[in-house]
Amino acid sequence: MPQLLPWAYVFQGPAPRFEVHPLLSGEVHLHFNLAIPSYSPMRVIWPDQLLILSGQELNEPATNPPISRMRITHHAIPQWPIDIKVPYRHQTAFRPSYVTVGDVLYTIHTSLRRQISHRDWAGLWGSGRDAVTRAYTRRCQRYPSVSEREMSRGVRRIDFLREWCTFKELIKADDENGFFHWKMTTS
Repeated sequence: MPQLLPWAYVFQGPAPRFEVHPLLSGEVHLHFNLAIPSYSPMRVIWPDQLLILSGQELNEPATNPPISRMRITHHAIPQWPIDIKVPYRHQTAFRPSYVTVGDVLYTIHTSLRRQISHRDWAGLWGSGRDAVTRAYTRRCQRYPSVSEREMSRGVRRIDFLREWCTFKELIKADDENGFFHWKMTTS
């Protein structure tokens, strides 16, 4: 029997069943606003008390059993799947050979912070364009210390999520293109 991680659930059956880490499944409540310019995933201790995730938590495998590649999608932006691949290498204490919780959270954050192309903008029209414009303006005004810099960098993928910019969970989906696939939900 394969070694299970401490947070894993035991399932009977012929095919391995992948479980996502509790920090990514919504089982443990995170406060991770993807619209904020800085990368800062935090665990909710009490309703008004947050704790930054530790290096140990960020280095834990994102799934059980651990995998080396995964795809994350969001229903509002299917045109931008987030692919995470860990190249083969010898495992070290600093860089495991599997996708970690930190890999997932960091890659989601950086992917959604990418500026959109002129073609992406041209593909928007009507109420969709208006909603993204409002989200962009709100995001830039929400953080006055970086407002000017954010405005100068233009619309980003995160603006397509409109007001739903807080990471909620990953839910297993049908695998695609050689990747283990999860759908991301936000609130």
